[in-house]
Amino acid sequence: MKRFLDPYYSFNTVMTLAFGLLLWHFMSNTPVGTKYGRLHNNEELLQWGRQSMATLLAIVTWKGFRCRSWDDFAQQAFFYGKVVTALTAIMVDVRLFVWYALAAWGCYAALPQPMQVISNGQDGDKVMILTPQSMKEQVLKGEGNWLVYLYTAQHDPSIAMAPAFSELAEKYASEELKFGCIDICLWPGFARELRLNTNKWSNQLPAVIMYSNGKEQGRIPTQSAVDELGLKKNYYTKVIQRLTQQRLAPPQCAK
Repeated sequence: MKRFLDPYYSFNTVMTLAFGLLLWHFMSNTPVGTKYGRLHNNEELLQWGRQSMATLLAIVTWKGFRCRSWDDFAQQAFFYGKVVTALTAIMVDVRLFVWYALAAWGCYAALPQPMQVISNGQDGDKVMILTPQSMKEQVLKGEGNWLVYLYTAQHDPSIAMAPAFSELAEKYASEELKFGCIDICLWPGFARELRLNTNKWSNQLPAVIMYSNGKEQGRIPTQSAVDELGLKKNYYTKVIQRLTQQRLAPPQCAK
């Protein structure tokens, strides 16, 4: 939980709460509006504020039910909160919007969201940190069952899914099912061998791949046109559980 004390969270909280500062600025200094804004009196301001907050709360609530982790929820809440604040700045004074946009961009460039540490690389960790060589030796040419998380640092979906993967490892890691992770963008050549496009807009990262005795049994997101498990582009914890359980379930004998 220490990652939530990172400056990313404090600065983005301030950027989101700037919504209230904009309302206060208008009501205190320009109660009749300016030629640079679209609001002309406090009544229009309060109406805009109520509509904006209601819309923001509805979006964040809806997104909250679909979030994969608290990291994911924070991403969504900060993004939509800053969008509403930016629109409010345009309504109050477009000059304030310019400054706000510059501050938001600087925050995005200088303060990436921290990713939960999946493994410390120590003996006893539930998740093993893999490299191309160790993955080939222990996963692709080895025996047993592996669930491997392939991600890239400073990538929003990878950050959002990391806590869920760690939770699964804590619950299911055993001699029968081992967990591994690899920052695949450090090795683009190896990524191509695994049929992964590491472009952050490709929707192929993060990927969770199930291996059994060196053979791929399934992956999320799936690359096939027909997906009998309904896993396509779905990174939710329960879907990974379904992938694991169905792929490792012993075949049923015909009666």
